[in-house]
Amino acid sequence: AEDGIRDIGVTGVQTCALPISSLFPGGRRLAMKEQEANAWAEPPERIALQPEEVHVWRIDLLRERRRREEHLSVLSVDERQRASRYLFELDRERFIAARGALRLLLALYLQVEGREIRFETGPHGKPFLANEDAPSLAFSLSNSHEMALLAIARGRSVGIDIEWMRADVV
Repeated sequence: AEDGIRDIGVTGVQTCALPISSLFPGGRRLAMKEQEANAWAEPPERIALQPEEVHVWRIDLLRERRRREEHLSVLSVDERQRASRYLFELDRERFIAARGALRLLLALYLQVEGREIRFETGPHGKPFLANEDAPSLAFSLSNSHEMALLAIARGRSVGIDIEWMRADVV
């Protein structure tokens, strides 16, 4: 595949894997065509992450907001309190959708219930998994507007970023 990017056999709600060895040669960024972005499948019940893979999940926050009760059921007390502090309902709903989807997707990798996942924060504020059975699993979550991206890797740090681009700004 172009630039070493390939879809993995086990796809998920908008997931693909990128071999670490060929990730963005020359510092280039990954850009997806709209039809490719909409073609990703639903997640399987169990996910296998190989050592040389990074799974990237695209989360449609508008669609995920329809699963509000399921997401609320897996959020921690702290996360629910954080959600309640959002001034605007739309921002609150996006937070609940993003954090709920994060927990549900990580649960597929860890084979635990989403509410059992524990997070701590590093010295610079980046969250990490505090579960004893997940010391080698790293993740990064970024959201903007109606979309979030979640990158998951094993045994290495990972980071991802997404930014909404307005149509009237070039």
